[in-house]
Amino acid sequence: SLDLSAQAPVVVFMKGTPDKPRCRFSRQMLARLRAERIPFASVDVMSWTAEERESWKKKSDWQTFPVLFCHGSLIGGLDTVSGLADAGISLRSWCSVKMAT
Repeated sequence: SLDLSAQAPVVVFMKGTPDKPRCRFSRQMLARLRAERIPFASVDVMSWTAEERESWKKKSDWQTFPVLFCHGSLIGGLDTVSGLADAGISLRSWCSVKMAT
């Protein structure tokens, strides 16, 4: 299900886990989230079958990983998240999540 807002306000679908990201793009996405101290849940898409990943891509209308959702809404991939930062837009304010303690 794409509606994971009950799990956490911010969810990143990524290759690997936060402790062991399996690609540099997932690692960079985590760095962006951690830089702003944004609490998040993660889903390791590498634990899915190839068919599950393809089905998810069609349902979400997003073709690459990692991909970020805030409050159940698609934000985008690393390029989108990086673009927000480059434009001086705080991901924290974009997602409107509370500061991690």
